[in-house]
Amino acid sequence: MNSFDISWFSVFNGIAEKYFWLDWFIIFVGGSSLILILFVGAFWILWGDSKARDLFRRTFVLLGSIVLSEIFVQTIRFFYNRPRPFEILNISHQLLFHSNGGSFPSSHATIVFAIATVVFLKRPFWGILFFAGAALVAIGRVAGGVHWPTDIIAGAFIGICSTIMMYKLLMPREGVEPS
Repeated sequence: MNSFDISWFSVFNGIAEKYFWLDWFIIFVGGSSLILILFVGAFWILWGDSKARDLFRRTFVLLGSIVLSEIFVQTIRFFYNRPRPFEILNISHQLLFHSNGGSFPSSHATIVFAIATVVFLKRPFWGILFFAGAALVAIGRVAGGVHWPTDIIAGAFIGICSTIMMYKLLMPREGVEPS
């Protein structure tokens, strides 16, 4: 393991098991709860004032980016099965639990950063808040003991790029109707 991952993992994982409320927060943001809230929130924002045609396309961008990013994640994991931090280090502060292997890239990070990018492309103000939520999920995954920082960085990159690819594919340019 590289020194960047080990040192930053130690920083984030070091905040675990200090305070009950902080542990609860890490479990909430690092598990699936915040992801579900962001997913539902994204639909609420996309459906808020969209025309039917725009809504249909944006819904496919959202769902398509999640599927595309997961295809990328699973393909990478097929060729590179990176061990999780708890498999290598003697972690005394593990708040989240996961099966062994498949650490790189983070699937949770791809999903939340894909969601945040879709929202950002529709509503930049809300998108910034969703990116903050995505960062919380990412930090929670590291603090909870199931991912290395570079797993998160790669997952964020894949989620953002997948969404941009789907957006370019499914959303027409401004003022141009598809034929």
